[in-house]
Amino acid sequence: NSEYIVGNESEIIASITNHGTADAENIKVSLFEQEFDEEEAEEEELFKQKKKLIASENIKTLKQKETKSIKFKWKPSKPGENFLLLIAETKGDINPEDNDDSAFIDVISESADITPYFNWDTRSKLYSDSIFVNEEQQLIAIANNRGKSDANDVSLSLYDTIVEETWLV
Repeated sequence: NSEYIVGNESEIIASITNHGTADAENIKVSLFEQEFDEEEAEEEELFKQKKKLIASENIKTLKQKETKSIKFKWKPSKPGENFLLLIAETKGDINPEDNDDSAFIDVISESADITPYFNWDTRSKLYSDSIFVNEEQQLIAIANNRGKSDANDVSLSLYDTIVEETWLV
């Protein structure tokens, strides 16, 4: 799927491969939507955070080196980056440490979703790469609407922050 939209059902396809030395049986494959706390964004901590089951499927048998695909239905509930976690479990697995995969899925809103950013590449081509204190500068700001609806009456403001003090420029 190339586009995930809040509230619209989407399809997530997972491929499961048996890298073991024997055929695997009764494999439970689960897809989770996981809470993502940026302060605990270390790889090891991600898997410890709260998760919500989206769906589970069972694979009866998976021969050595065989790959099977499973399709999950998912209806994203919030825009932005959503963290999905896939876990495959079976008894007698010789290496259970490699039985998970994860992905950040970018979800867009049905309504307007304004994302402003500075275009530093174009600025550096048109003006100097350097920015000096007490010199007037040209900044290129772009407002992008990533949502599915038009955005009206959009305005951009530039603020300056020094040591937790902020003011409009």
